[in-house]
Amino acid sequence: MRTRTPFPSLTLLGALMPADVDRLLGVSREQQVISGHLAVRAGGAPSAMFIVLEGLMEVVSPRTREVLATLGPGEIFGEMGYVQQQPASADVRARENSLLLVIGTAELDALSVEDPPLGMRVHRALAATLAARLRVSNERLDRALALRPDTGTPDDFDAVTRLFAHITDMKTELVAVDRAALKADGIVAEATATVVREAFTSLVHEMNAVVADLDDELQRSRVGARLQAELLPYVLLSDLGERMYAKPRGYAGDYLTIAQLYADVPSGSGRLGPLLDRCLRDQSAAAAVRNRRPLLAEEIGRAIAGRAGQLTRVTSLACGPAQELFDVFASFDDPSTLQATCLDIDAEALAYVRARLDDRLAPCVRLEQANLVYLALGRTSLELPPQHLMYSIGLIDYFNDRFVVNLLNFIHGCLAPGGQVILGNFHPSNPARAMMDEVLDWPLIHRSEDDMHRLCAQSAFGQPCDRIRFDPSGVNLFAIASRR
Repeated sequence: MRTRTPFPSLTLLGALMPADVDRLLGVSREQQVISGHLAVRAGGAPSAMFIVLEGLMEVVSPRTREVLATLGPGEIFGEMGYVQQQPASADVRARENSLLLVIGTAELDALSVEDPPLGMRVHRALAATLAARLRVSNERLDRALALRPDTGTPDDFDAVTRLFAHITDMKTELVAVDRAALKADGIVAEATATVVREAFTSLVHEMNAVVADLDDELQRSRVGARLQAELLPYVLLSDLGERMYAKPRGYAGDYLTIAQLYADVPSGSGRLGPLLDRCLRDQSAAAAVRNRRPLLAEEIGRAIAGRAGQLTRVTSLACGPAQELFDVFASFDDPSTLQATCLDIDAEALAYVRARLDDRLAPCVRLEQANLVYLALGRTSLELPPQHLMYSIGLIDYFNDRFVVNLLNFIHGCLAPGGQVILGNFHPSNPARAMMDEVLDWPLIHRSEDDMHRLCAQSAFGQPCDRIRFDPSGVNLFAIASRR
């Protein structure tokens, strides 16, 4: 399975030493951009590089006004103009009120003159960032070429040929199901739905096995493009699939997507939409997300029990909808024994949580909008009393190893002696990985038990994890470590 870089700015920051990052951030500034306003105008001289800290930005063609890309927290723009010293080729405007980190080119040049070795490291990091973008562009080009009539899947790949034959069979079956539903007031018979769901899951697993066995990067990209072209029109009939692919918050696993997965109520367009939505929810990756909720509620309950009636302090990093905390609070007659902090960079996620806090829970939950990249790098701080449990699920799958170690260091410093950290990550055994990577454009960094033990040992925790749990699907692992 190929590796992608979800957040290019982390290639830039991750390639630098912590002291370099601190100096780079020292010559930067923050800039608020109001929804609809431009941060960069096409044709303008390059004056800065930008990292999105909060909100959403859009890259817009100056000729057609088409939105070419959406940039969420952690993504970078303006670096190409700095390297090439050429005017901007597109407008970049705020889709919603946004906060940017602005690294001025004049300040960066002055820093390079003052400290040439630092300048070399910054330019090397920029080269890594641009290389990551080039790889993504090459993948897109390969995908476009794969859809041309003369660049189809070679006949000698028997497994690939069988896979696409099975996809054709599935599409033919869906046409028949839709016709039958049309004659039955739009209702798909339960027995028929069961057959389709089982066939869809079998296809997802076959897709995963076939793509994983393709060693040639170009061929894998071409097969991925064909898979997306064949399946995406059907997946987009599902409300969940449409949201995962469209990424209205700039990334696939936003708080409302997670809330939809937790609710587990299928919906979609037309007669097939709800059925296809259920097919997506049947996949073990979706089940793994749902399983996070009771697993974390259990671990929070264990931390509370260990405090024997004393106040327990818990922090959720990149909290999303924070449903597991509401589940725990619902089990209490008196919620005041738990003090929870919910931290997220997305103001809408925090507003979603705030709207659910009644008078009983409001004093027990603290909401903090903060940038975890800054916190992990030590650029900003968060005043927290010593915590007994800190956890993050659905976050580190998007970040490189260096960030994970920095995050663990930050967490270690926030924990009380004996306090625990729980970090969730998708496991390489995920049978829906190809569906996520190739069809939904939802790349994640999958990590094994050995990976998590290694990262924990490299951090301030100084040793492998205490234990690793898996959700019932076996797709999400949860690395647990204690501050000694």
